[in-house]
Amino acid sequence: MAYGPVAEAPVAYGPVADAPVAEAPEAEAPVAEAPVANLKSAIVMIIHVFARYAGTHSSGRSLSKEELRVLLEKELPGFLESGEDKDDAMEKVFRSLDTNEDATVSFQEFLLLVAGLLAACHKHFQEEGAS
Repeated sequence: MAYGPVAEAPVAYGPVADAPVAEAPEAEAPVAEAPVANLKSAIVMIIHVFARYAGTHSSGRSLSKEELRVLLEKELPGFLESGEDKDDAMEKVFRSLDTNEDATVSFQEFLLLVAGLLAACHKHFQEEGAS
């Protein structure tokens, strides 16, 4: 699946907040009905989602297990419904993300979840396009 030439987009070397917003080049979209969003907006949105839930029960710099549970239930409904007990699924997710075993999920650890979901969605869209 081709996404179009990247060289046509302007390149910015300053901070993300100062980067110009480039229009997406005309290209075949992975999902036709999905709105086109730029990378900067997606990054800012992920940061804001983390910040919205961090600190309601902990320091604000990380997610407690309860904060992560609420985030997953509100932002990814159905994510914890895998045929097994929701509490067991939540425990497995939390343990896999808390790599330093400090009983919280930092932003860097949260990115493991985001990256895994992105990879799974990308694979799904590639397979869907191949059929």
